[in-house]
Amino acid sequence: MSTPEHGGYHAHVRRAEALTNLGRAEQALQQARAAIGLDPGGYDGWLEAARALLDLGRPEEALEHVDKGIACRPRSVWAWRLRSFVLSRLGRHEEALAAVDHALSVQPGEAASLRRRARCLWALQRGDEALAQIHLAIAAEPDNAEGHGFLSDLCHARRMTEQGLAAARRAAELAPGLAWPLHCLGDALERAGQLEESAQAFLQAVRSDPAHPYGKRRLVVVVEELVGKAAPAFRALSTLAVVALLGGAAALSVLTESALICPGLILAALVHPVSLAVRQGQVKRRLDRRDPGIWKLYRQVKRAASAASKQAASSLR
Repeated sequence: MSTPEHGGYHAHVRRAEALTNLGRAEQALQQARAAIGLDPGGYDGWLEAARALLDLGRPEEALEHVDKGIACRPRSVWAWRLRSFVLSRLGRHEEALAAVDHALSVQPGEAASLRRRARCLWALQRGDEALAQIHLAIAAEPDNAEGHGFLSDLCHARRMTEQGLAAARRAAELAPGLAWPLHCLGDALERAGQLEESAQAFLQAVRSDPAHPYGKRRLVVVVEELVGKAAPAFRALSTLAVVALLGGAAALSVLTESALICPGLILAALVHPVSLAVRQGQVKRRLDRRDPGIWKLYRQVKRAASAASKQAASSLR
């Protein structure tokens, strides 16, 4: 039967965990320290404090807290896996691998530890082993989105575009509504050249987590890739523009006398604004058919980025 103090300990630990998951690390650290004050021998109070410290950018302190948690419960798989994560954050990848190997010696085949081990191997530039390890992790827990997401990243690094896209799609299916699998999918679609689908994925990510900057930044990049592609009618527009601006004889001279001048540069300079506007209109119509929110959000993000840039420039004057 637990004492009131011990019940309070667990309440603080649960609050710390929830607050860390919500991104409120300062409050989480307060709750974890309250738990430690009630029971310094409770390992999970130390580990929750470590998680909060890590989110606050204090990995050295986080490692000290993890080690105190391990001293309270030496066979905690979570503690050893968290130690591996903290060591990776510190760039101590060999030690991180040793820590997760210890976790696997306590509980062989545990999927989360296998995923962690794959990341350690990748950080050590042992790509073949990392790929084999993540496949083992997926076999152990097929419905975990993180495993498929990391497989997508590994496939991209090894130029396995189709396999990476399939893994990213699976991650997004397994974790609907979360932003990070949609980031992964958006990136994979872009690499596969499916830019409109990529923009759609990033739009969904922004709607899922409006505060996360990655989805907004990538949405702008992908839409600008679409807009920036040469319009199919570029050559025809170029010819018409030159004829209209210079008159027939002069235009013919520009278009044919390549020994005197580079017509491509002249044409690009003359017609680029027209071509870009046409292309922008084409892209907008196609994206609006998929989801009217894409173009609207793109313009909002562009305006916000422009305002931030002007503010930064004025502060330097």
